[in-house]
Amino acid sequence: MRRCLSTLLFLAAAPLAPGQTSPEVVSTRRPPPRLALPALGENAIIRCERLVFEATSERLEAVGSVVVRSDRFNIDCENLTYDGQSKLMVATGRAVQVATEDISASGGALTYNTETGAIAIRRASGGAQPQLIQQGDDSTFTAIADVISISVDSSGQSRAHFEGDVHVQNTVANAAASTASRLAVPQIRVEIPGMGSSGVMTCSSLVYRSATGDLTAGGGVIINTPDLFLDCQDFDYSQTTGRMVATGETVYLKKQDVESRCTRMTYLTDAGRIFLDRNRPGDPQPEVWQNREDEIFHAVADQITMTEMPEARTRVAWNGNVMVETLPVRASAEAVSGPQVPEPARPIESIDELPDAQVDPFA
Repeated sequence: MRRCLSTLLFLAAAPLAPGQTSPEVVSTRRPPPRLALPALGENAIIRCERLVFEATSERLEAVGSVVVRSDRFNIDCENLTYDGQSKLMVATGRAVQVATEDISASGGALTYNTETGAIAIRRASGGAQPQLIQQGDDSTFTAIADVISISVDSSGQSRAHFEGDVHVQNTVANAAASTASRLAVPQIRVEIPGMGSSGVMTCSSLVYRSATGDLTAGGGVIINTPDLFLDCQDFDYSQTTGRMVATGETVYLKKQDVESRCTRMTYLTDAGRIFLDRNRPGDPQPEVWQNREDEIFHAVADQITMTEMPEARTRVAWNGNVMVETLPVRASAEAVSGPQVPEPARPIESIDELPDAQVDPFA
């Protein structure tokens, strides 16, 4: 082999004879290695610049412009390792891209269990936050967070989890249809900080800042906890100050022994005080109903203040122009019922069904 190689090199370096034409130059650069690995799905192919593969253990390491294509997913990254025994695939790089039939995601590090389908995406050092996009029939679900993970239970249903600074949103293609029926908008299901593990909020957009505990939700918000039920259009919460602000055309609150309607509600959770106001000039006055044994106390005023008292009772006070009345329970039953508030959207367990974001944990 050495003699042949030397001869080829010699001939290539020899000068051309008079009248001799230059031969066609053929590139000797080898194409990037390709590997078919059935464990990653039917017709799975890996392309890269350097590949180390142990057939007995199905362990591989791919380096340099790694491209994975299969019927289950596509991955683009800089480095990729796969362990056939643990079924774990780890992809790293400045911009790791992964795509399935209806989900696309990007980040700095991807961990994927090919057996369970569990996925975790983290940001690279100094890189941008991971992003997840799911395209539905009539809506697009987008999530940006420090950590994005998708777990799959024993029944095959999936749930997305987001950690750190979180921004999730649903964009509906037909805005007119979503306005006509809010329940037609896919809802995001979130555990609420400071309201117990059973407190649940549904909304269409959410921004959460882990450093301060601040939370902003919009697009129609419903909060349902053992202590209160709140229905509004937009919602802000500061964990540092314990201050909640809810606004909308109708902000409906049911808490302890009272129900109320207004266009702006401020709730100081540490002080146990709630302020009902107009959000804009010209908005209707706030009003409140309170159960009192065999009668209902009803008040309409420019501002209403409610203070939490022992034994699940509430003290009601008011300012400005006021109308106060008491009503028999039967006569006032319809008035006290408040607006027709839809039940909170049921949790969507499957990502393939409707987007469901579980922000976990809220510290």
